Amino acid sequence: MRYLGGKHFQARAYVGHLINEIGTVYVEPFAGGFNTAAELVRQRSPFRRHVYSDLMADTVELHRAVMDRYEPQPVSRERFNELKAGSRGALEAHAIGLLQTFSGKRWGAYVPTDALGPHDNETRFNAACNGLKRSAGALKSLQGLSLAVGPYTDLVIPDGAVVYCDPPYASTAGYNTGSGFDSAAFWIWANELAKRCTVYVSEYTVPGDWEVIYSQDRLASVATNNATAPRLELLVRKSPIPSAIKRVLSSSGLTAGAGQLAMFS
Repeated sequence: MRYLGGKHFQARAYVGHLINEIGTVYVEPFAGGFNTAAELVRQRSPFRRHVYSDLMADTVELHRAVMDRYEPQPVSRERFNELKAGSRGALEAHAIGLLQTFSGKRWGAYVPTDALGPHDNETRFNAACNGLKRSAGALKSLQGLSLAVGPYTDLVIPDGAVVYCDPPYASTAGYNTGSGFDSAAFWIWANELAKRCTVYVSEYTVPGDWEVIYSQDRLASVATNNATAPRLELLVRKSPIPSAIKRVLSSSGLTAGAGQLAMFS
């Protein structure tokens, strides 16, 4: 799903690294637009459990509803403003606040129902809905799926899991979470988690002791006509299993369970 900060364009490259890791459980504490789901299906995810969580209930509940055949419908500007000013807990508000706005930003500028998308063969709203349906359909295909709502610090992550984190980037536009994101606290948490799990993080600025796996210039906005100069986005990795050992185990078809992680620490 097209989403501010989402990994629609990076998902293929990122998942290509994630699926080569050793582990049976895949976890995303910052699910956002669920853009890795379709790639995990396409690249035949080897994980037996897939856990997605996000602090923002709207994106999680909207995907749940579409998985259960909910069909979002576009609204007038008047109705858009009513939903924006009123209770945002209703499913209609979840859908409109994410799908009928420019640039994939939650409750951004209103998109008219007849506004064409970048390829002029469908409206912007239909294009956004189709992206949502693709990610929701992919979620249904993943083995052992669990969806949760809550802060990343509350998520129970088993030892030996492969974890991909796409947190709000430091010094960039916020996600309307109600408070600023504490990047320093996140990295403390991620470093602790990496003592017992394989952790990947995408960010512009990363600590020096994390291994850079992939890098790509990226625009800071999802708007198609944005002229902002690109910034170098990094995908970094930290794990109790060193990369060299991982490659040996992977090439041998072996796995390292939670009980074996201590020997690499």
